[in-house]
Amino acid sequence: MRKVIAFDIFDTLLTRKVALPRHLFLLTGRQIRERLNPDLEPEVFANAREIAENEIAKQTVDRPDIYAIYGKLAEQLEI
Repeated sequence: MRKVIAFDIFDTLLTRKVALPRHLFLLTGRQIRERLNPDLEPEVFANAREIAENEIAKQTVDRPDIYAIYGKLAEQLEI
């Protein structure tokens, strides 16, 4: 009897246009300002994004859910 071993090999390349996650928050803040709230400064959004994640992390043992983070941001920033 022959034994067969099969392997699936996936090469995955992930890239992003920013060096740090905070820079992504700034880009998101710019898009929100352009599309939803012209008075919202990207830096304000980036700070609020980090604070929201940290606050949610304190309330749960699991990693904060992205939907909870942005739900909290939508309420706080009225977007």
